[in-house]
Amino acid sequence: MDPDDLRRFLVSLPSKLGYTDNDALEQCLFKALYYAATAEGKYLRHLFPLIIQDQIDELDNYEFPLSLHDRRPFYTVKSPEKYTHPKGRACARTFKKGDPVFQCQDCSYDETCVLCVDCFNPSDHQDHSVFSYYSRGISSGMCDCGDPEAFVVPLNCKCQTDSSELENIPPDFEQSLRLTIQICLDYILDVTNFSIQTLPFIHDHIDTPGSPLTSLRLSNYSSLPSGRYGGAVDTNSSNLWYLVLWNDENHTVDQALQAILAASKLAKPRAQALTQVISEQGKAVILEKSSYSELLVPLRNAQLNGLVATICSARDYMKESMVEIVFAWLQSLAEGNTLLSSLSSKIIAELLLQPNHQLSKVVPAEFIKGLSIDDKRRCFENGLLYDGKFVNAGLCEVSPYDNLSQLYKPAHLVLTKSPKLDRISSSRLQFFLAFEIRFSTKVRRQLGMFLVSHLIVDIPSKRAFSDQYIELYPQLITTMCLSDREEELNSMSHISAQLLTCPATVSYILQKDQLGIIMGPVARLIEEHSAIWNYDSGYPNLVDITNDKPHTYRSIVLAIQRGIDDIRHIIDKSVKSSLHSFFTHKNTVILLMFLRNFQGYWALERKYGDHVEIEQMDYIVHRLYSTPVLDIVQTLASAETDIKVAQDATKLIIDFLLFETGQEKCTWYPRFRC
Repeated sequence: MDPDDLRRFLVSLPSKLGYTDNDALEQCLFKALYYAATAEGKYLRHLFPLIIQDQIDELDNYEFPLSLHDRRPFYTVKSPEKYTHPKGRACARTFKKGDPVFQCQDCSYDETCVLCVDCFNPSDHQDHSVFSYYSRGISSGMCDCGDPEAFVVPLNCKCQTDSSELENIPPDFEQSLRLTIQICLDYILDVTNFSIQTLPFIHDHIDTPGSPLTSLRLSNYSSLPSGRYGGAVDTNSSNLWYLVLWNDENHTVDQALQAILAASKLAKPRAQALTQVISEQGKAVILEKSSYSELLVPLRNAQLNGLVATICSARDYMKESMVEIVFAWLQSLAEGNTLLSSLSSKIIAELLLQPNHQLSKVVPAEFIKGLSIDDKRRCFENGLLYDGKFVNAGLCEVSPYDNLSQLYKPAHLVLTKSPKLDRISSSRLQFFLAFEIRFSTKVRRQLGMFLVSHLIVDIPSKRAFSDQYIELYPQLITTMCLSDREEELNSMSHISAQLLTCPATVSYILQKDQLGIIMGPVARLIEEHSAIWNYDSGYPNLVDITNDKPHTYRSIVLAIQRGIDDIRHIIDKSVKSSLHSFFTHKNTVILLMFLRNFQGYWALERKYGDHVEIEQMDYIVHRLYSTPVLDIVQTLASAETDIKVAQDATKLIIDFLLFETGQEKCTWYPRFRC
């Protein structure tokens, strides 16, 4: 297969469909991708054992581009077969609602290590304490069978197959499948690289009066480069433009309805139908015009109540729809027969983790220069690249200091960037994670589990996954906090649940001295976005911002909870002898920056008597924050460590706590963002 044939097809498809025939997209794309992945149909039976010979014969005269008129599928429904997974690789099967889950207290490393019904072998667990339950389908759980780090004894899986079958796959089939998957991953990233209009930093400036950054300029520049796509020309739809309204977690359906009516003048029943589309799919076209300029006034009307609306060309909208379908095709590979599922998972993992990925085209820094007094910092907060490179702005190291008084300054003056994060892996995985908040709701609902299910199947992949996730952690937690419109869908919860609840992975993180990369950014986010200065204690104190920031607090609260939980997971899942990493001088200072946000935390005073009309709800905040922080401190207090390290850390902590009074500490003006 000539890979450029598929690349040209992807670029030319929107224009061939007149930029409007979205109904034909899935059929055209699935047909083309299966055709390419099977070496131009040669190995279709490997994917679809029930396909009839007549359907295969129809492909004899097929050439790219595939006919857009014959939209019949050339494949049939996959044949049902018993579920299996290769020996030596984790099952990683995601639990759906109603799936049975088994947990053996005698065999599992801890309560998070579980088995699916197909892998669970009763003979392995005779006379053991085994619990079973039905999955609610709302967590990030998956089967740990095949993961040697999940169980204290080897298990005899009921459904494992011989992994040597993968060695018998025809080389040209594997090559075609690999090239097709690579082109799919690269196409998703190349298109999403320019889907930046909903990012807060960009959205605050694009299409505003006098701004040099317009949707028209961005759209024309975003055409995929013909040199990287087989010479195809990515022609824009210059006479068809859309106004798109986006979903978020901060506005109601009624507010969305008002925005649609204000911008489009549609009849109310049609507008109500569009609100349902936005809720389910994350966005909807609410108005079409023949020119970009005709949508500028409706754009402003749609955003009067704070909702996010954008202008895009019909071509760009179709390309983003193609991203959804290409992603769905990649997911479908896991649903095929065992051989295809195992091979595609192996290929996807290798391609995602491959370092030094280069996008086909970068968003020039000149597009954003001058939009802020600190453009790079805003890029960091929004998951944006700066001239095609990740921005290192996470505070993970301790700045040199002469005396203890300097540790009472704001975190951004105590902590500094880590030079080693100037040279991160720049893998496809990291681009997917950085671009996550740009994806549609449909993709975001599946992205976390898609990544995890392919990347934890063996120990080398899990280690590389951990390294690349931690490298980007400062940007990911910051982006979730400050820029995510759909924070409930953020994949950090799925990834942390798999990596940071695994004791072996946590030990690996501590051995590589990556602790500060997690603690430092979390400490800064609490201090700058959810704290006020406590003049009695002399420290910043985390506070409940629910009522102060009603439109933005959700993402801040969830990100801070995510960060605290991640720190607690690392401590909770560590072997106590590994916790000495917390007591190096650098990590002790960063730990103090984190814990000082809770020093002098407000006390709860319950009111009694006949005239107490409303029960105070402050205890909820304590349950969310105080309890996990107390767990962190208690676990560290019982840690095993070198006596000299313990003495040095203890001295630093005591000196820090006893250094002058709170009033004397605050000799500078606390520049917090709250």
